[in-house]
Amino acid sequence: NAIAFGARANKMRVLLALFLLFGFGQAVHLNQSAAQVVQWEFQNTTALATPFDLAFSNGTTAAQRRLQKKQPAKKNTCAGLPKSHRSQNVISIRRRGRVRQYRIITPPKYNSRVRSKVILYFHGLGETSSSFANDAPWAQAAARNNYIVVAPDGIQRSWQFPGSADGRGRDGSITTCDTNRAGPNKCFAGCSCPKRCGWTQCQDDDLLFVLDLIRDIRKRICVDNKRIYAVGISNGAMLTWSMAQDPKIAPRLAGIAPMIGTPHPDYLQGKPTAKALPSIGFYGDRDNVIPPGNYQESRVMDTAFGGYYWIPAHRLHTQWARDHGCSTPNPNARAPFVYRSGNQQGISVQCRTFCQGNKPMSVDCRLSMGHETPAFMLTMAIEFFEKHSPRRNRNAVTTQ
Repeated sequence: NAIAFGARANKMRVLLALFLLFGFGQAVHLNQSAAQVVQWEFQNTTALATPFDLAFSNGTTAAQRRLQKKQPAKKNTCAGLPKSHRSQNVISIRRRGRVRQYRIITPPKYNSRVRSKVILYFHGLGETSSSFANDAPWAQAAARNNYIVVAPDGIQRSWQFPGSADGRGRDGSITTCDTNRAGPNKCFAGCSCPKRCGWTQCQDDDLLFVLDLIRDIRKRICVDNKRIYAVGISNGAMLTWSMAQDPKIAPRLAGIAPMIGTPHPDYLQGKPTAKALPSIGFYGDRDNVIPPGNYQESRVMDTAFGGYYWIPAHRLHTQWARDHGCSTPNPNARAPFVYRSGNQQGISVQCRTFCQGNKPMSVDCRLSMGHETPAFMLTMAIEFFEKHSPRRNRNAVTTQ
């Protein structure tokens, strides 16, 4: 009886195999109990892959599945992108009927098949993207550490950020400058600036432009999407802080380094998403254009730009530390932990934080200078970025 049963089982197997091989058009459907019986009957059969085996293994045999596990993971490449990129080419993109431009500055070791870390660089008021390309110490600092620099141009050499174009706060009232003070009218042509408080372009939303910029560079260069950083100077720093507080842009950034610039009051909104976003800021103690303020002020007014109000740097970094889970027992006092201190090119530097450990999420650096941007600030920013790198094998920062 056992022999007869085995013969019938083998005959059934052959018939099923022929049925599947010649495709009589219907899938084999077995109920759960029948499938269990079949599995019991043939669990010790040969490893030969028959159509019957494939029907009950989602198209793969055990041997094939073992081979699949041994296949190496696909490399993180950018196949399909141009094999080379001419550094410093001016690139144009169209937004809202307007042409916007930017430069891509690639390091000598750029490999179009390996994803690269990127710094988005936002120039200061009155400057252009060439200010980075033509500043040898800054360009060299990025190239030494193998960063691609993407440097866009602001419309009329300025960046718009909340409150800058019209002087209005979040409730619509004029909050960005002293309206009782007779100061210069900095209103750009074509913009509405009640009580003279607007002072940047109003033709395009630069936060939306940044989103388009990030999408565009991914079509042209091999970008590590987990290592896109933002560095801004003065007016560019104000945009950088605004980017960090924007719920659409912030998740696309791995870190920020605003330099000698803070946003207008009424626009301290904090970290917009759960994703961590480390920040290191650089401010001149003697800066009277965008003064960083002291540790007690809720806002500070400049004496050299025209009587505008700014968020003190300490307020920004205290909020940022709190948003990242760092304890801020006395937000009106200097942060207790020293991240870095010393002397660079004759300039005293002291960086402090509320966050413990060697990878603080918010660092406030004060320098004994005015409204200046020495190149060592970029090197310090890159060092900070590398400490927070999501990669296991972080790069050592090269300073020479």
